[in-house]
Amino acid sequence: MNRWISLLFAVLLALGSASFSMGGGSNLVVYPNPAQGTLRGQLEVSGTQPVSLTLYDMLGRRVEAKSLPSSQRQFAWEVGHLPAGMYWLKAEQGETVVAQVRVVLAK
Repeated sequence: MNRWISLLFAVLLALGSASFSMGGGSNLVVYPNPAQGTLRGQLEVSGTQPVSLTLYDMLGRRVEAKSLPSSQRQFAWEVGHLPAGMYWLKAEQGETVVAQVRVVLAK
């Protein structure tokens, strides 16, 4: 029962953070959230630099990363092999964090 309450709490937190902008014309939207298997997303950023996407666990440990070329702003990320829980997805151009969003992975 406690597991379900924790998952429900995580889902409620994630619903409020499915899209996040850091300003400067950047926006990151992920769906579905919570995700089971494949996480899809769309990133709107100004500039023509490639974007690095990094997934972190809630302790700040880097879990996985992928790079999007400057021409690609949509992505599909296979996350079914990761443990259920809450994660942060950060989008960076160079050394600048342009967007981030909280993501819930469910099983």
